[in-house]
Amino acid sequence: MSIRNCPKCAGPIIGDPDKCSWCGHPLQRGHDSRQSMATEEHKRHGSGETIGVDWKAKHYAFTAALQSHVQKVLCPRCNKLIDYEIDANAYACSYCGAGISRTKAEIVLKPLFPLVQACIQNLSEQTLEGLRVVSYIDGDLTDEWEQTLPPIPPRESQNLNEINPTLHTEKLPITRTPANIHLRVNQDDDVLYAGSSPVWVLPYNQMIFRDEQGTKYHQLLASFVTSMDPRVIAMVNSAKKHLLRLTHSKDFSGYQDKGKTVNLQVNALYDALAEYGLSYIGPPPRYGIEETQDILLPKQSVEERHGCCLDLAVLFASCLERIDLDAIIFMTRVHAFPGYFLSSISDRFKAGNYWEGGVTYEFDEVNRMINKEFIPFESTCLSNLGFADAARLIEKRWELHSGMFEAAIDVQYQRLMGVAPLPV
Repeated sequence: MSIRNCPKCAGPIIGDPDKCSWCGHPLQRGHDSRQSMATEEHKRHGSGETIGVDWKAKHYAFTAALQSHVQKVLCPRCNKLIDYEIDANAYACSYCGAGISRTKAEIVLKPLFPLVQACIQNLSEQTLEGLRVVSYIDGDLTDEWEQTLPPIPPRESQNLNEINPTLHTEKLPITRTPANIHLRVNQDDDVLYAGSSPVWVLPYNQMIFRDEQGTKYHQLLASFVTSMDPRVIAMVNSAKKHLLRLTHSKDFSGYQDKGKTVNLQVNALYDALAEYGLSYIGPPPRYGIEETQDILLPKQSVEERHGCCLDLAVLFASCLERIDLDAIIFMTRVHAFPGYFLSSISDRFKAGNYWEGGVTYEFDEVNRMINKEFIPFESTCLSNLGFADAARLIEKRWELHSGMFEAAIDVQYQRLMGVAPLPV
């Protein structure tokens, strides 16, 4: 059996399929078998003629990606995992066609952005049983990820596309650290393969927006939204007096009143944050990786009394989530700002007003919903503009953002997909 690599994602390809099993890229069938066998010999690692191991790892490991998981539905008939759809009442397995009731569906969590992908090939003439794959990052940064493989028949292979060692939350990296990620294949007490690949472990508060393979990570901004932070709770408490002034009530009711006071609740938050004396500061410098940024978490923005546009957007999103309003973070090539939905995510699902995957990279998708489904506002002018003027400022500049638009992230949708707040 031949092995080659996908021209798009470089993932290992077994046999002669019409598309890559890792990224879905179309492949040309009928490739040169002699060239594939040469690639197989070049890529083969392992002990003797027992197994062949072909694997790849990301060049960068960062906390938001390592801790984020996506929900999958397990088909009870064919045991395959299919995509979890938040608004589905039932599922149809894309492999065997079996119908799956939502109430009876078994939900499995899988890494949203796996750090390692591997292909284990049985090169022998006997079925291999009891193989255990182990992966970890050295320096005691992670727990060991491990999985026992099902039996692999002779000359067959097993793909692993969900290898994601878990960072120790008490040892979150604070600086950019060179390390190695290790992969080992054991059979009982025998090590059939052991290898490593260099990796940069990034600070816990550093965000990658796009990696060297073109993968976009914008939805992971939801990890930096930390609504349980004591500083966020204190801000919400300080906003109650403003809410009382605006609504004659101190109750942040979210969408319980069918959206009647949503704008006033956000106005109260804005006025409270303005009292903290938060000012704008330019974004931090970038070192070595173009599409990354260090992000101040809410507690840091409050302690330092400033933040760049993205820091302040994350702070507002954290406060919005705390009062049960659904936040959005908008990103352009030169700016970021927050917004909020006018109705709950359940109501948006019923009306079909949502972006698939909870993120969109298309300005037209956002433009059709502005002021109908959500309100954006400027968060860098707390010291000199009131809330109404901050919203008008974004509306006035809206068309200017169209040519530089990068992404819009629905924070609550990401929560449902498995993107959790950073463990800080």
